[in-house]
Amino acid sequence: MKLPRVTTTYSGIKNKPFMLTEDVNFTLSNGDNMLIKKGYLTDFASVPFWAKPFIATRGEYSEAAVIHDFLYNYRHYVEDKHLVRFPVSRQFADNEFKYQMKIYGANCIIRNIFWLYVRAFGWIRFGKI
Repeated sequence: MKLPRVTTTYSGIKNKPFMLTEDVNFTLSNGDNMLIKKGYLTDFASVPFWAKPFIATRGEYSEAAVIHDFLYNYRHYVEDKHLVRFPVSRQFADNEFKYQMKIYGANCIIRNIFWLYVRAFGWIRFGKI
């Protein structure tokens, strides 16, 4: 199975420096296809400043981070075939992040560090664009 990849350009916006250059469809763990439209802004993985020497903001978890950012920002996803909005909980978003990291090949240690971090501190950002 060929996994979709995001293509980006520099946006010039400090907190969300990358912009998707084309629409991307991702298959979620529940089997739905999630559509993220061209122009969506992301920072990929929101790595705290103190962890940046050890963990990059981009890597084998980049696509998972875009999905997670979108779910956190909008608290829903759009199923691409019918353009229906499905609301999501923070737990769903965090579990989807971990699942997508596994699908895209992030190693188990990184997956668990990122997942524990978003579970512990994600409440600060959930639902805030």
